[in-house]
Amino acid sequence: MTVLPSSIALALLSFLLQSYMCAKGKAAARLEIPKSQHLDIVKVLNTSRRLWVYKRTQTNTFTINETYVQLEIEETCIFNKKINISSTDYYFWQKMSVVGETVELPLLGKFVENETEPPNAMDVWDLSENDSSPFQRMTLNYTERGCSIFILTPLQEDGEEECEMYIRNSNRSISPPHRCNEVFKRICKASVYEPYKPSCKAE
Repeated sequence: MTVLPSSIALALLSFLLQSYMCAKGKAAARLEIPKSQHLDIVKVLNTSRRLWVYKRTQTNTFTINETYVQLEIEETCIFNKKINISSTDYYFWQKMSVVGETVELPLLGKFVENETEPPNAMDVWDLSENDSSPFQRMTLNYTERGCSIFILTPLQEDGEEECEMYIRNSNRSISPPHRCNEVFKRICKASVYEPYKPSCKAE
């Protein structure tokens, strides 16, 4: 494995954390979300299994310009892993593979209260940053047979809403049901990136 110089490695890690936590600086754009029955985000997240980011509308490839070198970095094998969950909070790790190394982000989700129905959304904080405000809201839009689609709304600055499809880990091959795929295509009308690879389960 190629070892990056320490200055480049530090710049890389800093860039990845900032780029992942900050929405792209574009005008806000609302996604077309079909009307559906109310969904319970707690039921989806309350699992000890990994929740793989199978596909999303935010790119998982970034370029870093260093002196005399340009690095193209790809995030793969992204998943969320529960630490603890209650009726109000969800503590979890988001882990990913970057240039052969595992990057871990400690995150906290606080469920958005709903007086009449279970919560279908949570506001998310990055616990590695000294920030008292959440950086995004994750809203559950669809779920079936271990496949769930979330709308990600930036909360700290203007930016585009994004889509992410999560698939719960299982002993079988990781792939979305047909209906889940069709719903993703319908509401997430943008370029699609697939950070999940068949080799991810072995990591």
